[in-house]
Amino acid sequence: MLSSSNIGAIKKIVKKGLVKRSDIIPILNREGINLERADEIAELVFNYHSGKTKNPAAAFFQKILSLLNLICAFLVSIGAGVLSAEASAAKIMSNSILDGKLTGYLDHFLFWTGLKTVNLAWTDMLQAVLDLVKNSYNIVIALFLGFIIGFLIWTLLVKLIGRLLKNIYLNGKIKKMFK
Repeated sequence: MLSSSNIGAIKKIVKKGLVKRSDIIPILNREGINLERADEIAELVFNYHSGKTKNPAAAFFQKILSLLNLICAFLVSIGAGVLSAEASAAKIMSNSILDGKLTGYLDHFLFWTGLKTVNLAWTDMLQAVLDLVKNSYNIVIALFLGFIIGFLIWTLLVKLIGRLLKNIYLNGKIKKMFK
């Protein structure tokens, strides 16, 4: 049975991408691991780094997951962009038509959730529309920045989860190899 230091040494071999026996054997000697496993470790390194699979169904599934990831990334990005643009527009609206009308504690929150109403004249609404048109550049910038930030957050989240799953997969393969 392998100790945690032996598993750590094999993980280092795999993560460094060492596939030559001349690179693998000295590390195995240092850790006291059976040298007959060098070829299996080299194959494990190749499979880990290439991401390729011999099974055509698994390759097809990977392509579908990649497409699903792309679709989800764009949906999250669009959602983040719309939320940031909406926040920008709400700020512009509240600065123009609600200026001086919401003075109490949490009045803005109560207004935007629909629990508090404000009487507005048609000139106030016209001024709000003009302010929105005047600040449309800021709203578009907020939309674009929200899209970029949403895409980055989704990508980082997927990479983090993928790296964790890959590490769990590697631990399982190493333990299975030495059973």
